[in-house]
Order: sequence, then structure tokens, then C-alpha cells
Amino acid sequence: MHTDGSARGCSGHRGAGGIFCDHSRGVLGCFSSYVGTQFMLYAEVVAVILALDIVKEKAWSHAWLECESTLIIQHFKNPSHIPWSI
Repeated sequence: MHTDGSARGCSGHRGAGGIFCDHSRGVLGCFSSYVGTQFMLYAEVVAVILALDIVKEKAWSHAWLECESTLIIQHFKNPSHIPWSI
């Protein structure tokens, strides 16, 4: 799965989304969600959480996450670093 957050302007509206692919890059599905006027990091975190919810809902036993933010990976390794509740 590939996830990303997006923004309209520096302090504008935010969205979160992702795409699911199989081992040969065939598209299995995608999602997107409006997350309001939040910090960009918030949109990135929400994208990962939504993706993991879908993986759980589909009962997929294996998942590989790709995102462009190493900060996101660090936050999920140590959730106490996330400065707000989601």
C-alpha cells in the first residue's frame, strides 16, 4: 500500500489517501478522505491509519507500507511522539 497526505495551500484543507497493489503492482483498490484544516503531518498519519483499517477489514495477512515520510514511520515506531490524539 502507498499512502500520502495532500494539502491545498500552506494552511489549507487536507486530504489523505492511498492505493493498494499486489506483488506485481496490479491495483487492488484505493481510498481518499477529507481530513479538514489540519497539520500536514496529521493528514499523513490519518492516511496510514485508514490504510491499516482497510487491511484489517479485508483480512489481508500481509501488507507492505510505502510512504514518502520517514517522520511518519518514526511516529508509528514510537506513538508517544505524536503530539495529538487521533
